[in-house]
Amino acid sequence: MKNKDIISLRNSMVLTASILLMPFTGSTLAVSTRTYVSSMPGTGRFPLFANGKAAPIYASNSDHAGVLKVAGLFRNDIAMVTGQLPEIIVDGQPEGSFAIIAGTIGMNPVIDKLIDEGTLATVVLPPEPVAEPPDPDFRKPNFAL
Repeated sequence: MKNKDIISLRNSMVLTASILLMPFTGSTLAVSTRTYVSSMPGTGRFPLFANGKAAPIYASNSDHAGVLKVAGLFRNDIAMVTGQLPEIIVDGQPEGSFAIIAGTIGMNPVIDKLIDEGTLATVVLPPEPVAEPPDPDFRKPNFAL
């Protein structure tokens, strides 16, 4: 893997982590002056690392292989910043006050359970637009030599 691929993967991982850790407010794509990263504890904040311990990362073997890969890379990033390696728990149930859950809806039983309980909100995104059919009057160029 090239350095630019690792940087891209880490940037994707940070975006994914930001999405998983952001509080669900009901509004989407709103511009906010709210700070999502802080070194100070506070109401509504999620500690990736507190009291000398990193939050554990939960994942499922039934999910895409890339999810476990990214969970491991995220684990390493947390260790580089804090000096503590978070535990990765595969196919376990989250315990304690704080946990990072990495996964895909429909492929991770923990995420599906949180959705079923109404604890985790989901939003249905519209499908990507389909390209218009080609113009029937369009002729392919003839490259006969």
